Amino acid sequence: MQNQSQKQQIIIAVVMLLIGFLIGVLITAGWYQGNDGTSNDIDTTDDTEQVMEDDTDDTSGEEDNDLPDRSSLNNNSSSNTSGSEDVSVSANDQSAGNEVVVSNVEVDRTTWVAVREGVNGSMGNVLGAKRVEQGSHSDLTIRLLRGTEAGGTYFVTLYEDNGDGEFSHISDSLVEVDGSTVFSTFEASAE
Repeated sequence: MQNQSQKQQIIIAVVMLLIGFLIGVLITAGWYQGNDGTSNDIDTTDDTEQVMEDDTDDTSGEEDNDLPDRSSLNNNSSSNTSGSEDVSVSANDQSAGNEVVVSNVEVDRTTWVAVREGVNGSMGNVLGAKRVEQGSHSDLTIRLLRGTEAGGTYFVTLYEDNGDGEFSHISDSLVEVDGSTVFSTFEASAE
């Protein structure tokens, strides 16, 4: 009788071990499937979150599927600034790192200032953003999810907040002046 009881306990233990193993495999498979590069992360090269700043340091991030056509980009590269008298942004070349300093931002409404990596001359992933209120802002520091790299070209763009107070490069609109996206470019150099 005791042998039969021990055999049942061993069988139950083995079954429980197999069930635990299967649950672990399913959880791991689900995690990998959610992080396979098709998720809504901005930066699909790592598993970190994107840093987005406003006055309360909220964070948010989404994948960009609606980049502006290069023909609608209007950047005066000699001064690294773009915009009208009421809306403009400028950034100077700077050392590579985890923060970007935007020289000057002039906006006529609540706006997100976003740093985007340059990919073959076009705007790529959003690396960080910070919300600013109407007015002029100098030496605005934006913390980045992933730092800039020496030799890379980066864009500083403006997005009109849709009223929810959270950055989304999908639901917030790129700021345009006369049909052209307002932006500035800069190059990151070795420190």
